[in-house]
Amino acid sequence: MLIVSYIRIYCTQSRSDIMGNNTEKPVYTVGIAGSSCSGKTSYSKEIERVFGDRAPEGKRIAIIGQDSFYVGPVDGEDPQTKNYDVLDAIEWPLLVNTVKDLLDRKPVEVPVYDFKTHTRLPHKVKIDPVDVVIIEGILIFNCKELLPLLDLKIFVNASPDLCLARRITRDIKERGRDVNGTIMQYLAHVKPSNDNLVIPSQRFADIVVNNDNSIISPQEFIKGNISPVFGNKFPPAFELVMDSILLKVRQ
Repeated sequence: MLIVSYIRIYCTQSRSDIMGNNTEKPVYTVGIAGSSCSGKTSYSKEIERVFGDRAPEGKRIAIIGQDSFYVGPVDGEDPQTKNYDVLDAIEWPLLVNTVKDLLDRKPVEVPVYDFKTHTRLPHKVKIDPVDVVIIEGILIFNCKELLPLLDLKIFVNASPDLCLARRITRDIKERGRDVNGTIMQYLAHVKPSNDNLVIPSQRFADIVVNNDNSIISPQEFIKGNISPVFGNKFPPAFELVMDSILLKVRQ
């Protein structure tokens, strides 16, 4: 499924209004939003992988996740009951300034958030100047300072039941949670945020893609030399995204 939205911008400011005139070749920015466990990270990593295969030599791409900019529990907050699915849970000024630095072709350091301890780790990940930057996260289209910085906005859709099933699997395997805790958090925080913030932000997307298909296992990928996300053939929406990115870096 491919849906092209006619609503292209969040506010009247353009990137040049915000960043000023830069004589260097502009960095291309891709924003990928969608429900929790809709497949945003997998989609982002697949763009990164295919970019490495198809882009001209020397061109670089990086992914920045909204999750890296979580604000941990403060003032005695219980990390088990804190709501991480609201705008206040993200340090947006740091995220926006990080993106702006990358647009100025400056190196940046991105925080590392530990979901098991609910804190940022002491070390950071350094990202050198790039030609393309992907910003992914459930709430990125709700940040009015970030949205005008995005050249291409993609919304990844998946059914709520599938998203919940993926989330339970992920939280147990990767984040040390149990089934009951994951479902309670989903009902109390994730679903209300999804209904009130995430899904409505779909209207800002240039492209909406459906991700109700299962992800192919790494074993199938290695054995068959196929895409770990899409299988033997890329869908038209993904090819449209790659064409847009590669066109910019080849200009």
